[in-house]
Amino acid sequence: MKSIRILIALLIVLVIGAIALNSDAITLYFLEALQFSWTMSNLLPRVFVIMSTAAILILLLPLLNLSKLTKAVVGFLISAICIGGYLSINLPYIDDWVRGGESLKGKLEGNQIELYLNSAQPNYDGLVFMALPNCPYCFQAFPKLEMLKHRDPNLDVSVFVSARDSAGLNFFNEHIGSTTIPVYLIDDRDQATALSNGKFPTFLYFKEGKVVYRWSNNQFGNPALDWVENRLN
Repeated sequence: MKSIRILIALLIVLVIGAIALNSDAITLYFLEALQFSWTMSNLLPRVFVIMSTAAILILLLPLLNLSKLTKAVVGFLISAICIGGYLSINLPYIDDWVRGGESLKGKLEGNQIELYLNSAQPNYDGLVFMALPNCPYCFQAFPKLEMLKHRDPNLDVSVFVSARDSAGLNFFNEHIGSTTIPVYLIDDRDQATALSNGKFPTFLYFKEGKVVYRWSNNQFGNPALDWVENRLN
């Protein structure tokens, strides 16, 4: 019985290692194949690691002929190794779990993006991503847009690059590669600064062709992505 417990515990350790090394792929599977929410998809691998660690403690601690205090110390060390090992590979970011931002209803009306969308896509209902041509954080955030559009083809998604001319737009397009998401130029720097509050990337939500909400990059976590998919409802 003792050897079986140890063997099962070792197998669970291997499972934790596999989850740690493939956490992004597991999250992607939940997002794409199972269509779980962004928050749930990113949370589940961490939940699995915590539950697996608890299972190891349940299996091993009763086998130890030690005092309660010593068992507690051993349990803490096992937990630190399992959970800490996962987190060392999959660094946690607080920004991934926030739904910040601010309402812009009745503000910044008549801007260049609004005018363009109302002429090209009346009743636009979805996300506008504001970027700079050479912004590394913009390139890192762009895959979220593609996943949003993949998960919900009916969600309007577009990109506006703040640049002086088409050279900046072309530079951005070269870095993101082929995409089905339309990418446009916003050449009015003052309006781009007002819309983004001087921060890039910025995510804007437009309803019926008017901007109603704004997030900076560190405010656009998994709960915000879920909110966007629910059309801010």
